[in-house]
Amino acid sequence: MTIITNPSAAETEPERMLRHWRLIRCAPGQLRLVGTFAIGGRPHVTSPLVSFDRVLKAAVTASGRTYLLLGGPGDGLSAARAPQGQVEGSQRPSSWDVTELVTTHGLRAALAGDGPPQAELAPAQVPH
Repeated sequence: MTIITNPSAAETEPERMLRHWRLIRCAPGQLRLVGTFAIGGRPHVTSPLVSFDRVLKAAVTASGRTYLLLGGPGDGLSAARAPQGQVEGSQRPSSWDVTELVTTHGLRAALAGDGPPQAELAPAQVPH
């Protein structure tokens, strides 16, 4: 017996490139990228992030797809244009933009808090 399965979108296209990107916290413990596809310019919201490399400007999502981030963060218009249904748990426009927090202190810093990101901008404490 032969079983035919359809590959997931992440399997058929394991890497995507985003421009004008921002990082938002949609719900406690859940961060997503919003931006526009480098090819076609369509707005996009990723599945929740599982890792983010600040040096390489790359993120891996829960779906297994890698997003390569082109250029610096956008001005936030990509987040505003994202279809409401794609940002689960968010209450736009009050979804918390954590772009600067993540690019400065890493993914863990943004995942740690439940409040507005402004309260979390203090430098991380390093144990001696």
